[in-house]
Amino acid sequence: MIVMKYGLKPPSHNAELVRSQLLLAHRYRNTLIEIERGRRTAVRGVMENVGDIPRLKAAVMAARFRVQEATKMVKDHKSKNKTRKVPENLRTELDDARIARRDAVAAWRKSKAEARTPDVVRQLDQINDKANELVRSARAHCGVYWGTYLLVEAAMDESIDMPLYDGTEPNDPRFLRWEGEGRVGVQVQGGMATDLIYAQDTRVRLEKVVDKLGRPNSPYRILWLRVDSDGRKPVWARWPMKMHRPLPEGLIKRVCVQVRKIGPREEWTVQFTVENELSIRPCGYGAVAVNLGWRKVDGGIRLAFATDGQGETSELVVTDRMISSLRKASDLRAVRDIRFNQAMDNLREWIAGRQLPVWFQERTKHVHAWRTPGRLASLVTYWRDHRWDGDEEGYTTFERWRYRDHHLWTWECDQREKSKRRRRDLYRVWSARLAERYNVIVVHEHDLSEVAKKPACDEDQGDNEMARSNRHLVAPSELKKALVNAKKTRDGSTVQMPVEPITQTCNVCGQPEPFDTSKQVMHTCSSCGARWDQDHNASINLLTWYSERSGDAKVLGSARKLKVLDEKGKPKESKRDRIARLNKDKKARLETARISNDNHAKP
Repeated sequence: MIVMKYGLKPPSHNAELVRSQLLLAHRYRNTLIEIERGRRTAVRGVMENVGDIPRLKAAVMAARFRVQEATKMVKDHKSKNKTRKVPENLRTELDDARIARRDAVAAWRKSKAEARTPDVVRQLDQINDKANELVRSARAHCGVYWGTYLLVEAAMDESIDMPLYDGTEPNDPRFLRWEGEGRVGVQVQGGMATDLIYAQDTRVRLEKVVDKLGRPNSPYRILWLRVDSDGRKPVWARWPMKMHRPLPEGLIKRVCVQVRKIGPREEWTVQFTVENELSIRPCGYGAVAVNLGWRKVDGGIRLAFATDGQGETSELVVTDRMISSLRKASDLRAVRDIRFNQAMDNLREWIAGRQLPVWFQERTKHVHAWRTPGRLASLVTYWRDHRWDGDEEGYTTFERWRYRDHHLWTWECDQREKSKRRRRDLYRVWSARLAERYNVIVVHEHDLSEVAKKPACDEDQGDNEMARSNRHLVAPSELKKALVNAKKTRDGSTVQMPVEPITQTCNVCGQPEPFDTSKQVMHTCSSCGARWDQDHNASINLLTWYSERSGDAKVLGSARKLKVLDEKGKPKESKRDRIARLNKDKKARLETARISNDNHAKP
């Protein structure tokens, strides 16, 4: 599947219908969320009242409270004594509390797994049947065109797959706030060849734009998308579109129009999902190992270091200029916060002792709790149409603030979006070059969520805020995603090797070489005397281990349809196969329950 994205202008025909569909789709999504939250609450109500589960749940809560108290004692000691050292007795108490919590959670989870008796399973089936009935009713009354409600239901699949608990706390999907964003689309059953997109199709089509002399204006098109039906007749919406590149050959499976809010402005785009299995682009030979790790170097932050079997290297550096551009949005936000705090002080001072209209008093009743500039901007906007005698000084002051804040807000949001897109383009180009030159891209299994965590309260080392800030700026997970996607349209694959100490192992002698990687980039091996760059050393080790144990590698991205294996090495079942298996098991349970009831009913 290839997704092609193009820019649009706001709809030029049936704009009100499009925005109505966006709002109805948003309401339908929240309705589905409400149904799912109710289903999860009912399931937890059944599961938490079986056997010893209530007692074990109480034990888990007591163990969590003990950990919280021990953590509070450690933090209070470090704060009071201005030290990072933790006394042994407090450390022991915290360790014991964590072990007790771990054991309590394990026992609770084991009891839940063993509590799925036939009676409990029958109750869960009834809950799921009721939820499915409510979903069908919500779909019938949502008022959303079928192509759009399919998008909503596909987005809900991730919420349904969420675990019931986040640790020991209930885990429910959250309701979404209406911000004027959303998607409308159509699903093209059976697919449509891309060269037929200019035909008179009743679902989606493109129209070429001509200039005043009748000549085709090549980069511009008119997108026609079906957003509703009048009986069997299509109801169209149209958008001016810039087609900066042609669609690839293949079958169009879905077309989706999306609107996003970037600060005060809207951004409209269209995505064509094209199925294209024949035009897989060729690539070079051999393997290249890419070590992901952000560190400050001359000229910027080095995010990746690549090494191939011939000793050629390549590195990806996010330049200081790009870093400055990424930080500019945060600087603008800081300026807005300072100006907002000053404006709030001026507002409270101006209000004191004045005779104000009733509407103004009602709107500023909770002014002490305002934390966002939008609240004050909304007040000033309403004030503009409800002036009164004697408000000239105050209105002029706050209108000047609103005008300037709106400018800074626009600048901040556009600056952030522009910088992120420039960074994403850098990652995609670098990844594409590797994907074209090499057959296999090897990356290290690296859990970035663990790196993002702050040190535990009982650890002696402090938090490296600069490293955490740099990680957020360069977004290593985005580069890893670009490396995976680069191989989805080319021969070869992107693979991931299991966790190994690649950085602190000498690539020359193979001996472990522990050292503080945060303080030095270059290191000299104490065993053989070889001096190397730690990222270069890590990429060499990664490539060596891949050549020796390629069978341990996990395929992350490939243009070929490979069988996905589960943890036991067996082919992983698809979502469709899983649904079919679950439905078959459910029918078998219902048949068993029916036979059992018939036997009990006999005299």
